[in-house]
Amino acid sequence: MVAAYILGPFSAIAGAIGATLADLTAGYPQYAIPTFLIKGIMGLVAGLLMKRNSENKVPLVRKLIAAVVAELIMVAGYFGFESLPFMYGVEAALGSVVPNLIQAAAAIIGAIPLTYVKLFDRIRV
Repeated sequence: MVAAYILGPFSAIAGAIGATLADLTAGYPQYAIPTFLIKGIMGLVAGLLMKRNSENKVPLVRKLIAAVVAELIMVAGYFGFESLPFMYGVEAALGSVVPNLIQAAAAIIGAIPLTYVKLFDRIRV
């Protein structure tokens, strides 16, 4: 979310590559392609939604909407992938929804305050 605030839609690249490398190094290669797609879409959508106003600021409501939409994409994306027959199936994939919602909430709670760091406002992409 911080990358989306700073980079706008270009955060799709950072989100996709960073999260995919994390999956590969943590021993979850089966998630590499879905993570690349899901995190890339999250960054793109959040970056597009965090459009700055005429004062070069992103209102809090817009930040929250962007974060919630992006995190719902994450929860739905991983649920969809894990529901596939060659993965876990729908019943087992339901077990990951609550942990992913907790991860999403933590990301929102952690990222939104960081967007108020003045240094980030000086960075232009």
